[in-house]
Amino acid sequence: MALTLITGLVIVWISATVASQVAGSLRKVAETAALGSVYISPVLKCIGIGLVTHLAAQVCRDAQQGSLASAVELCGTLCALYVSLPLVESLLATAEKLL
Repeated sequence: MALTLITGLVIVWISATVASQVAGSLRKVAETAALGSVYISPVLKCIGIGLVTHLAAQVCRDAQQGSLASAVELCGTLCALYVSLPLVESLLATAEKLL
């Protein structure tokens, strides 16, 4: 049990380190391409929401709570949609200017 817990914590720590490096790289790309935080921030938030939602749903499934896992996934999907609305609005405004 202790070995499993330690292994899980090490994996989470390594994943968090890699995720912060990926976020830093995406920010550098955004700065180089002159993209504002309006475009990058929702993408990073959606990635985070997706990861947390997936982890929480798997924990629920491991606890034999399939219906709760489905509810967590639905909530995560709605949260990601809500977070991405400014990006969608910005893209629609850009498309409107082009037309």
